[in-house]
Amino acid sequence: MAAVLLAVVAGTACQPSKHGSTLVAPANRALRVEIAQAESQREQGVARLLALRNELHGAERWLAVRGLGRIGTATARAALRSDLQSLDPSVVAQAASALGVVAALEQIPDDESQVISDELVRSLAAVADQLPPVLEALGRAGTVSAQPVLIKALQSRDSRTVEIAALALGRYGRRKLLLRADAVDALVSSSSHSERDVRYAATYALARQVVPPKTDGAVVAPEIRATVLALTARLSDADAEIRAVAAGGLGRRLAWVPATPALVAAIADPDWRVAIEVIRSLAEPNAVHVARAMLQQLAELPLHNDVYKSHLIGAALESLPTKNAPAEVVLFATAVTQNAALRGRLQCLAQSLLQLVAATPAFATLTTCGGTAFDAGDRAVIIAEVIKTGGGELAARQAALQTLLASSAPAVAAAGLAVVDGTVAPWSVVNAALRSPAAVVVGAAIEAADRGIEANVAEAPELAATLLARAATEQDPELASSFLSVIGKHKLAGGAAVCANVRAHPVVMATRAECLKAFGASEPANAPAPFVAFAPGLAPWPQAVRWQLETSRGRIDIMIDGELAPWHAAVIRDLTERGFYNGLRFHRFVGNFVVQGGDPTGTGWGGPGFVVPSEVGSLLDGDPQFGVGSVGFADAGKDTGGSQWFVMHSRAPHLEGRYTVIGHLTAGVNTAMQLNVGDTVQRARLLP
Repeated sequence: MAAVLLAVVAGTACQPSKHGSTLVAPANRALRVEIAQAESQREQGVARLLALRNELHGAERWLAVRGLGRIGTATARAALRSDLQSLDPSVVAQAASALGVVAALEQIPDDESQVISDELVRSLAAVADQLPPVLEALGRAGTVSAQPVLIKALQSRDSRTVEIAALALGRYGRRKLLLRADAVDALVSSSSHSERDVRYAATYALARQVVPPKTDGAVVAPEIRATVLALTARLSDADAEIRAVAAGGLGRRLAWVPATPALVAAIADPDWRVAIEVIRSLAEPNAVHVARAMLQQLAELPLHNDVYKSHLIGAALESLPTKNAPAEVVLFATAVTQNAALRGRLQCLAQSLLQLVAATPAFATLTTCGGTAFDAGDRAVIIAEVIKTGGGELAARQAALQTLLASSAPAVAAAGLAVVDGTVAPWSVVNAALRSPAAVVVGAAIEAADRGIEANVAEAPELAATLLARAATEQDPELASSFLSVIGKHKLAGGAAVCANVRAHPVVMATRAECLKAFGASEPANAPAPFVAFAPGLAPWPQAVRWQLETSRGRIDIMIDGELAPWHAAVIRDLTERGFYNGLRFHRFVGNFVVQGGDPTGTGWGGPGFVVPSEVGSLLDGDPQFGVGSVGFADAGKDTGGSQWFVMHSRAPHLEGRYTVIGHLTAGVNTAMQLNVGDTVQRARLLP
């Protein structure tokens, strides 16, 4: 360990550049196509990637090694672990980085986790001039016992090493791993570093620090107080992203420490991303004393852009504790903007707060709020939430729910299924919904059936039988995984046979293994490989793609990175040429995080009818960040991306390595920031 720590603390002579890599990306497109095709074959492609790993050198070798990491099967992991023993520092760095990819894609079994973490720690001694890739891998795959080397890295003379180590500790928070007290101390010190990127990384790590559950009478741990003081100091940082991260981190700690005056004052921050984090923080239950004042202050903010102002009002209405919803919220919501779509959404959110606390909810008001400018599916979610509170006459709630369930719009019916409890609507509607062709309806029905079986309702046997019957034939990866999870959770009679016979998408196989384990069984040694049908008919496109979108807010231009993600580039080209994206709405908006579209159903459950393999990267790919203006592909698990894409409002290191970065905005960042639920892509096209 001493040699490892010495290597970490020492300066580094040959670090990757901030936006580049020690590896220069080759222009060999034929090789990239071959590797992409091998990756898409998953276990069947491992042999070819192993051969290329032995034949190639440098950057070209990295492509094959990265492919093994993306596949992540036992054979691929064994090869990467053997490379950690190499005497060649570049081979060790590549293997470590690829194991980080394996871990980020959640493919390391529990029984290998500690062993791989220890091997990564030992590998640091062999890569003294290439520390960042291994430190990044430790953030993704390291266990709690790996923290000492990351703490030592925070003391390095090289600011890039400090930054990567801090980000690695930040990813511990994403993985629900507790930080040691000395790790917190080192991060607190780094949070005031003179370099912006180091301050960001340390602030991010402190904001993501796992807070242990608080029990009555528990004393606040000293490191929590130290974190709060450090985050509060960063509320006055010159960089808006750092201020926003600090505000969000303080919000996660209000159960331990009351809101600070600096946090309350930050609602007037000139950057809307900071203000929206403050709003979420101050809407926590123990900060209700500022709820009314917060809305009044928002209404008076001198923001020059009413779209950004509507972002803030919307977040306040969505986050505000129900019991503190003042009647004047309707006035605030209707006065904030002249845009009909934005005004309609805010009106509905405001009305929902009023109806949630009304003795007799006015469902008629909710069924028409926002007019044609507000999507019926989004309105249905609001109505369902009011039904769930149980206010007013049962007959009125039953009638309102029946209207939702009877809708021909899948998103509306799905919203109704979310509140079925056997009283407001019978469980028989869940049985029928489990047979629906609409994925969003089936997904909601699975969750409802889970509730019914958990409660052991009289209809539980019928719900279980329908679940088993649908699971036996389900081909949608996300739905198949959901079915198997519920079957295993409740150990449904006959479920072991269903789990054993499922051969669908590779991502389902992990859920299948968990299902079999619940029944005391395991995968047979000669289990057939899962069927693979990634983007049938398409060929990988390892070249840049210029993608231009005319949206209801304006134009945005995106450069797709076909070298990093050739399968995703091919899908964008194919779907755009077919006019697939034209007219699609943005169905998801999370302020200071993402805006997301590309779903033909507008529900978050839709896609093009096929999936693409995950194509994540690491520092050896030139640091593919999910930063401001970065564009990524949404998925429901490894290898389940389809057509849904998102644009980042701010950096999100916890997404890096887990989701595929497909490119970045080259024009229209401000336009993308204004997009919200209900906005549309009017036309998508490829530029020469």
